[in-house]
Amino acid sequence: MNRKNYLFCFVVVGLLAGLASSAMAQVFKTPPNHEFYVRIAGKILDATSGKPIAYAYLTNSRTKKVIASDTAGYYTTVISAKDTLRITAIGYVDFLYQKDPEKHGNYYIDLRLTPKSYELAPVTVSAPKLRKRYRPLTVRPEYAAEQDWRREMIERGDVRIAPTISSPLSFLYEQFGSRPRQQRKLKDLVARRAIERYITARYNREVVAEQTGLSGDDLTEFMRYCPVSDEFILEASDYELAARINRCLSAMSKGE
Repeated sequence: MNRKNYLFCFVVVGLLAGLASSAMAQVFKTPPNHEFYVRIAGKILDATSGKPIAYAYLTNSRTKKVIASDTAGYYTTVISAKDTLRITAIGYVDFLYQKDPEKHGNYYIDLRLTPKSYELAPVTVSAPKLRKRYRPLTVRPEYAAEQDWRREMIERGDVRIAPTISSPLSFLYEQFGSRPRQQRKLKDLVARRAIERYITARYNREVVAEQTGLSGDDLTEFMRYCPVSDEFILEASDYELAARINRCLSAMSKGE
């Protein structure tokens, strides 16, 4: 082989080496500023329970690149010594991570997030209070001694007329006949209905509103706050019932 052929072969080999070097440089391109990148991978975990955290976000503070962990908590990303990763997840304290300076190649690391502690504001529980201040109706004590003229005469149906000795058949009929039994049941029913009407007429929203001046939500709240038994309504005088309403109104106004 003459000298020209040697020279030609040398040039060809040099060109091939240059092309190969350029190609390798493209494959292993160095990031800007000749930064050294490594790939890290691992899991985002709850620091307390050790359970994986799905959809935690890893944000590179310098490049603004954002990735998210998968449903099993896995993540993978690249990082350099100049980068800081901010890991965030709902219900957890933000966590900052920088590349381990001792690591010079790809490595695996689990990142653990601390659950947030939420401090609840104190809540004061108190009895219901009125939105406005109302003046209860004045009830004079001397009313207690007066006859309650509004109370109806209620027939309770518990008084029976005793048959005379001269009519034993009437006695048997009164005790065991079907019609007298029906009449007694009707009498009891009428008496019960009269009692119910009497109770309703003496203590209801209209009566309380007239005495206290309450209305709307305040009146509804008062009726729940101050229940009065049927027995009390039946036996109490007007004064006693009015005094009971006034006591409830006073206690509710004070929030007791």
